[in-house]
Amino acid sequence: MSWRHFAEEAIERAHAALPSDVSFNDRKAAIIAAYPFGPRAHHPYKIWLDCQRRYLTKFAQPTLDTKRFPLSPLEKAIARAQRLASE
Repeated sequence: MSWRHFAEEAIERAHAALPSDVSFNDRKAAIIAAYPFGPRAHHPYKIWLDCQRRYLTKFAQPTLDTKRFPLSPLEKAIARAQRLASE
């Protein structure tokens, strides 16, 4: 089993325990508290952050708050390319 599999299972268990009408901030706190690995460092933590981001973006408002979700390097490159194409 991979780090990603463990992370996704932990997120799924936390999701199952949440009511459907929970606020985004409470959902985010529950997912953060469900961290299944040891120290928050290195490869397992990076995998966790990726899984957490993928999960939480499903519940975010249509206008993403960049403080909640900083753009990934790929998203930054896409936004820059779109901005340059429109100029």
